[in-house]
Amino acid sequence: MLLGVLTWTTGKEESALADVKIEQGTFYGFPDCVRLNNGKVVLTIAPNVGRIVGYHRVGEKNLIWLNPEPIVPEKLKATEWANYGGDKVWPTAQFLWPQAMGRAWPPDRALDGKSFTLRRLKSGKVKLIGPVSRHLGVRVIRQISLSPDSTRVVIDNTLERKEAVDFPVHIWTVTQCLQPKYALLDLAPDRAEPKRRALKMDGKGLTKFIQDVGDEQAVRFDPYMPTHGKVGTYGRWVAGVYEKRCFVQTCRYDPKACYLDRANCEIYTNKPSQRYLELELLSPAAAIRPGEKTSFRVTWHILPLTKTDDPEKIVNRIRLISSSSDR
Repeated sequence: MLLGVLTWTTGKEESALADVKIEQGTFYGFPDCVRLNNGKVVLTIAPNVGRIVGYHRVGEKNLIWLNPEPIVPEKLKATEWANYGGDKVWPTAQFLWPQAMGRAWPPDRALDGKSFTLRRLKSGKVKLIGPVSRHLGVRVIRQISLSPDSTRVVIDNTLERKEAVDFPVHIWTVTQCLQPKYALLDLAPDRAEPKRRALKMDGKGLTKFIQDVGDEQAVRFDPYMPTHGKVGTYGRWVAGVYEKRCFVQTCRYDPKACYLDRANCEIYTNKPSQRYLELELLSPAAAIRPGEKTSFRVTWHILPLTKTDDPEKIVNRIRLISSSSDR
């Protein structure tokens, strides 16, 4: 892949609709990308790998992690993952992959890495439509819109079952982003198991990198650990905290629903040799038949930070936007 933006073009039909400009060009070696720009924030989508590859305030560094190493899908072994980086959707819990796909790794290649169809809609919105997974009989549809006057991005994720397959599904959004100073996970006050702060902990020695924020308002995860690891909670948001910005993702949470991963807010930190962080949000499990759909809305925000913004202050600010941003 080549680093940087090579070309961006804007035609008359692509110009400002509701103050969001839509441009097309090449980004980080991905051809035919579409960029949404409202003058405050830029969101870049690469349909040829079916994912969001850029999100940042104008003139600032991209918060999305992209793999600097070139990937040639045709040369990958059966057990290797085409790890492009970016934001994508996985359709069922990882512990079910051996039964659903006959292997534990890598992810479903039809839904992670294949080309998606991109359609431009009115009012500065775009839609990504993926191919059908032969393992799960579903396809991913993502409608993406950028607010005309803020950093808010709304992503309406849908799984549509096209073929009869018995496996349950969920919508699992996985955003690989630059390694932050630390990450935060919500602790919903109405969560199903209120006495346990972090329900999911995968990795050695994780407890040393986890601490409470406030009166069980959230969990702080310091990701600079000697190996990879994952922490999960029940809640309505996750966030990566940087020096001057906070990357927030919010969703709805139903305390009565079944979540396949025993958590719906998750943070994963990769091994030191390839450092990045994943912000992950999961929908409730769904059993859908051919022709049926299940949907899950995720919103993104970039909050400005000051030197006085400690974790508790940041959590309080996130809770203010989370209470309304998922509607």
